[in-house]
Amino acid sequence: MILPQLVGSVLFPSDNIPESEKSKPEFGLRCARALYTRFCAGGTYFTYTQLPEMQETRNYGAGNQSQEKYKNWFTNGSPIGSKGITQGEASSTTKGMSKAQRKAMANISYDIFSPMRKLSNVLLSVLSDNDYKVQCQSLDQRIVKKKADSKYDTYSKSKYINPLLSKIGRPTHSLPFEVTDPTMLDMADRLGFFKTKYEVALEKLAEAGFRASNWAGQRMDFNRDAIDFHFRAAKIYNDPITGQVKVQYVDPARMVMLWNEDNQEEPVAIGHIEAETIQSMYSKLIEAGFSDDQIQAMAKSYVPYQTNISTIPQWAFERKDSTTNRWVWMDFKVYVLKFEYLSTDYKQYVERTNKQGYTTYLRNNKPVEEKKKNPNENYDEVSCNYWYEGSYIISGTGQDRIYEWKKKPNQMQKGLSPMSSYVIHRINGQSPTRSVKGLLDDLMFAVLKLRAAVWAAAPKGYRIDVGEAANIKIGGVEYDLFDLMHIHRQNGIQIVATKFNAATGKYVSQPLAEMDNGLGPQGQEWLAQIANLQMMIKDLMGIPDAMAASPDQSAERLVGVIEQDFVAGNHANWPLRESERQFKQKIGERIIHQARIDIEFDPKIKEFYKSIIGQHMINALDEIEGLSLDQLAISCKVLPNEKEKGSILQRAIQMSQIPTKDGSVLLSPSSVERVAQLLRNGDVDEALWFMATEETIARKREQENAQMMMQQTIQGQQQSALMTEEAKRKTMMQKMQMDIAKHREMANMDMVKEQEIQRIKADSNYQVQLLKGKQVLDQITLEATLEAEMGNEITGIV
Repeated sequence: MILPQLVGSVLFPSDNIPESEKSKPEFGLRCARALYTRFCAGGTYFTYTQLPEMQETRNYGAGNQSQEKYKNWFTNGSPIGSKGITQGEASSTTKGMSKAQRKAMANISYDIFSPMRKLSNVLLSVLSDNDYKVQCQSLDQRIVKKKADSKYDTYSKSKYINPLLSKIGRPTHSLPFEVTDPTMLDMADRLGFFKTKYEVALEKLAEAGFRASNWAGQRMDFNRDAIDFHFRAAKIYNDPITGQVKVQYVDPARMVMLWNEDNQEEPVAIGHIEAETIQSMYSKLIEAGFSDDQIQAMAKSYVPYQTNISTIPQWAFERKDSTTNRWVWMDFKVYVLKFEYLSTDYKQYVERTNKQGYTTYLRNNKPVEEKKKNPNENYDEVSCNYWYEGSYIISGTGQDRIYEWKKKPNQMQKGLSPMSSYVIHRINGQSPTRSVKGLLDDLMFAVLKLRAAVWAAAPKGYRIDVGEAANIKIGGVEYDLFDLMHIHRQNGIQIVATKFNAATGKYVSQPLAEMDNGLGPQGQEWLAQIANLQMMIKDLMGIPDAMAASPDQSAERLVGVIEQDFVAGNHANWPLRESERQFKQKIGERIIHQARIDIEFDPKIKEFYKSIIGQHMINALDEIEGLSLDQLAISCKVLPNEKEKGSILQRAIQMSQIPTKDGSVLLSPSSVERVAQLLRNGDVDEALWFMATEETIARKREQENAQMMMQQTIQGQQQSALMTEEAKRKTMMQKMQMDIAKHREMANMDMVKEQEIQRIKADSNYQVQLLKGKQVLDQITLEATLEAEMGNEITGIV
């Protein structure tokens, strides 16, 4: 890109004029000329003279740097490093310094050999591994209080009110989750469960803006700029049809801005250069008041800047093309500086008192100078900063034009400071591409030297000892040395005739010996140098072999070393990753704030966003008015990559296979499917929260079932104890009854025995008495007999 250059210096116009004057194109044209002349003179952050270097750096990063540099260094004899691409030929004295070198390097290929395309893609892959999600937290006291009330309301209902309602048989409150302890409540707060609809609506605005802007496709351009320049730039704009806030990539090599990074958060003038066709801006130029003759004159000034200048017909400005029926110059491309300028609008109010004694303040359209102020009147000076924007057609021949110049509508503010539409982020230090440019040149030197060595390498040959050379007789036929060489080349047979000299005790060398030739040791040296330089380039860019998918030159590596290499590479490139997070956070802030202001003040845009985020979200946005960037806490959360999502899903599958004591599992198959769906939608926190909640519920259910089983066991034990006691009682009663029966039986037996004894005793007594009576009777009978015989009465016992 070769831009027109404006010589000289143009001052910015004075801000101490009425706003009506500032809205005129003349004011915008002076601002644009002042900005662009500073760009050409080297007074901006990126300057006109830096453009070739930035394009060269970008070519190095793509592995497609210019060949001319190396051709000049090796073929025209100029000292290495003293000749650039745009410089002329070396002097005649310099050309003669390395005549032999020029001949050696004249016939080799100068095609670029560079590993940068591969290494840049590696860094792009590392940076795109994780994306970031914009999170919004309002710092407005009303929103903060509302969130705190919701948080503690959930806790009180879950912990106290619902259990009480359950006990008295009343319906309980519906809650998103059951709070078991304050730790769980704090975790839910950190995960955003108590976000208000207002905060959710703001996050949806950012999400819709990134999605509509094809953020995934633009990330590569932003990250490539970070690798090449350590700089990222974007612009927030409204879609011309729908009014939706979107993000546009801005090339740092085409940026023009007045910015002091040491003490300025925002630039005071900023823009970027685009190449547009006259046809695309024709209606805007007519609307801005330019005539066809003026537009055609501007087109003529751009003839030298057309890439297809050789195909422009001579009648381009005389008649229209017969095919398209429009002027050929309507397809010319011109360079347009689309810029924004921060102006201070001075407002002056003077105190006036009317006849009735009422005091009012009237605004002066043009502020009164200090020396012309009326000493009897009170003046109130107010200064406010506003952004003005426009499009400036660059021209070095006085044909520059300004169109679409106006005061920027719906301006964003951070506190009292207005914010531009541009988002810029610079990374400290030297970019990876710029840090290896010298090594890439060294690598190309080594490759060219190797190519020259290959070109100059001799094929396989023969060493001929002319002192020993003579015709050789084999089988009666003589062969000279060339015949033997021909035989060797034809069939590989090498005929050797070594003679032994008895006098010296040594073998005489053969007259014909084969030589390998080829690159020799020099080729190995250049190959080693090339490998060493590539290793140094990767090391300087923070890319280990494992991350670059390059084969390792060392022996077999230990387990886990490759993983450590990846970790080391991530650490080396942490500034690039962190800068992308900060950059997206800045863009998210601007999208949210600009969309919020547009919805508040533009009914058309408000209607469009209703179809995007819903009517209820728009209603939530209406709760807060006059939003400023310092009232929002915007952060970016790292989203896991596919590998990390796979690990989470694998953990969910494992949980579905872990049995609980009650015969269930921690996660049901349907729950695993829900986790997979949440991960596919990028809702990782919700998936982790769902898994933790399901596990808590499963553990709680397991504990409840265990308690129920324990209660049933206790009840069974109690019933068993009662049954045992009852059995014991019955046993004791039976035993007692048996004892009573036994005692009765024993008593009966004793009675029978006693009766038997008494009967026996009675029988015995009876027999004794009977015997005694018989004895008495026998005694009486005997006495009677004896008395009868003796006749005498017998006294005493006979």
